[in-house]
Amino acid sequence: MLIFSLLFHALPSVGAEVTSAYSYAGLNFFYVLVLAVAGGLILNLMPCVLPVLSIKVLSLIKHGEYNSLTRKFNGLAYTAGIIISFLVFAGTLLGLRASGEAAGWGFQLQSPWFVATLIYLFYIMGLGLSGFVEIGASLANVVSFTGNRSGMAGSFLNGILASVVATPCTAPFMGTAMGYAMSQPTASALLVFAALGLGLASPFLIIAFIPALARLLPRPGHWMETLKQFFAFPLYLTSIWLLWVLNQLSRNNSVFLVLAGLVMITFALWLLRLGRRGKRPYFVYTLAFIALLGAVLVLPAPGETEIRRSPTMESRTDNQTRLPYSEQILQRFVGKDRIVFVNLTADWCITCKVNEHVAINDQRVITAFKEKNVVYIIGDWTNGDENIGRMLERFGRSGVPLYLLYLPGKTDPIILPQILTPEILIRALES
Repeated sequence: MLIFSLLFHALPSVGAEVTSAYSYAGLNFFYVLVLAVAGGLILNLMPCVLPVLSIKVLSLIKHGEYNSLTRKFNGLAYTAGIIISFLVFAGTLLGLRASGEAAGWGFQLQSPWFVATLIYLFYIMGLGLSGFVEIGASLANVVSFTGNRSGMAGSFLNGILASVVATPCTAPFMGTAMGYAMSQPTASALLVFAALGLGLASPFLIIAFIPALARLLPRPGHWMETLKQFFAFPLYLTSIWLLWVLNQLSRNNSVFLVLAGLVMITFALWLLRLGRRGKRPYFVYTLAFIALLGAVLVLPAPGETEIRRSPTMESRTDNQTRLPYSEQILQRFVGKDRIVFVNLTADWCITCKVNEHVAINDQRVITAFKEKNVVYIIGDWTNGDENIGRMLERFGRSGVPLYLLYLPGKTDPIILPQILTPEILIRALES
């Protein structure tokens, strides 16, 4: 968390201006496309992309030994993987919204099944980078996402993976771009999401197409094996974080079952290695298949959800009194003689958690809240909530975080940026 805090402190000027406007009627479409590309580009710096950053670094170094044409094709394959993933996500999001669902950016992380599947994926990828997975060249290439000699398949899959892990984070400019997209016809919305994907892919794509930048990469060597093994640890840590998210999503035995599933996966991979050297490989492979099937069967059902509502009573944390979000509670204080701060968040939203650690729970902000008698209202969108979903739509946002500050006597709030610092919050309180 300290590393992420330093990163967020390094970006105080990006999107630091607060605004009270949330209408997209006057925005130029091409301006929104520029915002989307910029938001996607900054998304590369966000902590949620860290798990695939190692794979991207290894891919870039490996591409240094390829000719110019091969590097370009790999860059295009990586870009295609990201853009296609963003278009699929956008189509799903638009379809759910058309059917009346309050879906938004990162909504798939509200599903215990999806989170558990990601835990499996990152764990297996970590084993691949660590060198524990040796079950054939083709499957090892898929697991480690290093691809074959041309690397086209690996680059495409790497792009898909980058898109998936980017959803827990929100970068500056993304809120405006995605909010605008959700208010536009389908074709325009898809173009905005494609531009967002292009921004995410742009560093890799630029290096692939500019030979001078490619020549700056270090030459491949035996040192890459050590580096690859080292980069497995962020993937293991990501699996642990996702286990925490799964625990927040569901109060049943999902975490225990998924941990058992990880043991089954490890057992199956061990059997597969054993089968390559044994005299009765088919028997061993059958046991491995049964173990893998067991890991799948213990996953939460795809449609299984356990809605965890915000607490009905006020709570006190870090010397701050927090009220659960509801329209009734909000209207009780808005327009009166007190400042109201609304924090719409989710446990799986890394941007939200870093903002809380860096800014909202900063002692200076806590003191300022207490001195000004601020009403702190928090809305938990971890499992989804129709009321919070409608609140996000009202302010043109497709997901969390959303920070609103209602000044005394005002019914229209100030919308704070999606990356907060203590200075931004204190300055907004004094406005």
